[in-house]
Formats: sequence, C-alpha cells, structure tokens
Amino acid sequence: DNDGSSVDHITFHPSLAGSTLTLTQGELGIFSDVSIDGDLDTDNSLDITIDANESFRVMLVGDATVELRGLTLTGGREDIGGGIFASGNTTALTLVASQISGNHATDFGGGIGLLYGAQAHLQNSQVTNNSAEIHGGGIWGLQNATLTLTNSTVANNVAANSGGGAFI
Repeated sequence: DNDGSSVDHITFHPSLAGSTLTLTQGELGIFSDVSIDGDLDTDNSLDITIDANESFRVMLVGDATVELRGLTLTGGREDIGGGIFASGNTTALTLVASQISGNHATDFGGGIGLLYGAQAHLQNSQVTNNSAEIHGGGIWGLQNATLTLTNSTVANNVAANSGGGAFI
C-alpha cells in the first residue's frame, strides 16, 4: 500500500500473463481490505488463473472489502462456496472482468457462497460451469446476503435441489 489508502493492492508481474497459479497449501484467506488485479494489460481480460486443484476452496473472505479484477478462480471444492465463500455483514466483494468457473460445493454455492449480510457485486464477470450438491450451483446466499449483477453472466451451473444458477 503505497498510495496512502488503507486498501492493500496486489498486482502480478507482466511475465505471468496467461499463467495458472495452483494453490497447494490451502485456500486464500482474506480478512482485510484488498484489491487484487490480474488484468495485467488493462484490457478487461482474464490474465491470471488461480486453481485450487479440486483440493479445497479457492478464496475465503471475511469482514473485508475485496475487489478482484481480471482473475479466473477455478478448481475449488468445499461444503459452502467452492470458488469463493464471503461471510460477514461488513464484507463487500466486487468482481470486475473476472470468472468463477469449474468449482464445486458439497452443500451450497458451487461458485460463490454468501452468508450473514455479505454483499457481492459482479461487473462484466461470469459465473459458469459450477455445481452444488444441494442449492445454488453458481451462487448461493442466505441471511441478508445481497447480490448485484451488472453486464454479467450466470450460466451452465447445476444444483441437485434448486437454484442451478443462483439461490438467494
């Protein structure tokens, strides 16, 4: 954080464009305000993929303001929120030009799980090809969770019971 704000900024070296970063030690836990920019050439494209290799959830967000840009999150597997699980009434998750795809939940929210007032804002993003064994193949939210989609796609997600695309 060199810009004087209280938000940390994570960017990737340009040589990583097109790379897949495979998680081997567990999910990425985020509990303070951060912006993660994977759009290395500022063209609103997906330049960095983060893959949990079907071993655990990709990202856990709690009581933080988080912006993800130009990232693909894939290969997540967990009971709630295989791709991302965001929880807490001060949690605000924003995805810009990003993709949540190929994740699985053994219960709820294959792509994204929202709980306890968490807010998710998707702009020019995609939630595709995720699955859940109960509800919300793409996105699941409960207990005052909110979801806003702007020019975004939720498609080709499946859930065994209800809310293949979204269950909010």
